[in-house]
Amino acid sequence: MTKKKICTVKVICQKCNKNYETEIMIPDTTRESYLRVTCIHCSHVQKYHNLKSPKEQPSPIPNSSKPVWEMVIEDMKERDDFGRKRYGTPLQVGNGRDFMEDAYQELLDLVVYMRGELEKRRSINNGS
Repeated sequence: MTKKKICTVKVICQKCNKNYETEIMIPDTTRESYLRVTCIHCSHVQKYHNLKSPKEQPSPIPNSSKPVWEMVIEDMKERDDFGRKRYGTPLQVGNGRDFMEDAYQELLDLVVYMRGELEKRRSINNGS
């Protein structure tokens, strides 16, 4: 018996060019399959080929490395200690800071660091 996964997908009709959402059932198999979707606006039938059900990742394999959660908790404690020393107080609600603005600024920094790392890796891979 083949299980089926129900997914909601956004579709643009190839005939009337209108957007709509519909639910589809994808067989839980690695076999290639196709799907017919009927436009809710103009009844045009579109056929999608070579749909495959998303593969689930395998279960983690136990090993001797340190659990990532432990590493993150240690990093958080170190960051808290750093902030307390630098600002003389722990990070608290009602401290006059805009947490959303601070988080946004930190995310911008993260993107810059990630882009720099990607460029470094590209340079290494291209022999520069």
